[in-house]
Amino acid sequence: MSRLLELVNYREILISPEGKVLLKKKGMAIDLGGIAKGYAVDKAFGILQSLGQKNLIVNAGEICE
Repeated sequence: MSRLLELVNYREILISPEGKVLLKKKGMAIDLGGIAKGYAVDKAFGILQSLGQKNLIVNAGEICE
């Protein structure tokens, strides 16, 4: 697990003048799942607000019971 944590560091991501994304360390990857989830939560929140809901919590994680 600690070997994987060594690959987590936004400072190790470079963007070239041409707009190309470069990852400094071998084995690094970018996962955009969090961005997609945030976008979905924002959209759901907006829809619920437009329907008149005022006190909202939108959870895109585990199912709450």
